[in-house]
Amino acid sequence: MCSIKTMLGEEKYRRIKNNIKLKYQRKWIMMIYRDAKRNKTCSAGQKIWAYRHGFLSRRIDQVGLNSKNLSRFLSDYDYMRLFPINGKFVFWIDDKLTTKYVLSKYSDCMPEYYFHLLKGNPNKILKLMDCPDGLSSDIGSILKLLKAKEQLALKPVSGAFGSGFTKLGFKSLRYTVNDKEIDENGICELLLSKNGFIITEYVEMHEELKRIYPCSLNTIRLKVVNENGDDPFIGEGAIKFGTKRSGFVDNISSGGISCWINIKTGYFNGGFEITKNKEFLKHTVHPDTGMRLEGIMPNWQLLQDGILKICRHIPQIEYMGFDVAVTADGFKIIEINSAQGLNRTTNEWDERLRGYFSRLLKRKGIRSQNGF
Repeated sequence: MCSIKTMLGEEKYRRIKNNIKLKYQRKWIMMIYRDAKRNKTCSAGQKIWAYRHGFLSRRIDQVGLNSKNLSRFLSDYDYMRLFPINGKFVFWIDDKLTTKYVLSKYSDCMPEYYFHLLKGNPNKILKLMDCPDGLSSDIGSILKLLKAKEQLALKPVSGAFGSGFTKLGFKSLRYTVNDKEIDENGICELLLSKNGFIITEYVEMHEELKRIYPCSLNTIRLKVVNENGDDPFIGEGAIKFGTKRSGFVDNISSGGISCWINIKTGYFNGGFEITKNKEFLKHTVHPDTGMRLEGIMPNWQLLQDGILKICRHIPQIEYMGFDVAVTADGFKIIEINSAQGLNRTTNEWDERLRGYFSRLLKRKGIRSQNGF
């Protein structure tokens, strides 16, 4: 088989490679600009040192980055250049609705999906696979379902970091949006304004996690590698807790707290928060509830076994970040991300994870910036 270089011709091949390189360089420059502007804890010299080795300067505080441990971490620049990792199959997991169809065999491990909202002329509402019998494709049926369920989740089909998530409620003859009262006209206008959103079951988390912080779903992020399609492993895990700053989502980028989980035992103890200035604050107790950030993850073995089984069902996806809610009797997959944010951690990566990224760099012809 001819190589891509042979098929395109040397000049066109070189031009395409240069354009790709330029795209990454522009993105990297913007990342450096934002990092330099927000990071107030590092000197100018420290920032320049980090950038020259492919890291954002905030990693100095986050992971204790220095000249001695530099090669133990995958640099920000290298990680950026690795994407897309999952190729054309990335759509299977980065689109929530597609994920629901792809994992239909494991529908009991996902929330129920009821409606798909599409703006048009007129606005288009589609019933989804879990919509109860007797309901129609209209706003009236959505409100009828909300009255029956009392809580529903409204979220974009694609997207990350909890962006666009809205909690819909109905109790004591009153509608609510993110727990704020709204009249029927207001909730109808909200629904009609959404394009590319889905309405799903509002998942209730396990009581042990609700005890620490009850106002967000407090999901677990699992970094999973399935390099050969039949030997997946969980490389890292963290439990995210929402805060008053993050609202109804638990994402660190919105102000949530992340606690690393011991993969073998399910134990977590302490966490960190990223401030608006990108500083890392460590916590032993939740800043709003005062509850200790410590415990054994409920249903841990059941969760691990289930996730690995699902990974074997989609062998085309080799790198994924599961956002999972632990429930009273099991777990629910909220979403799966291909460009997850757990690429750098305060934990020491095990050899499997380091080996995977080392091979991935070589496979993509990327020479590491820091000798990873």
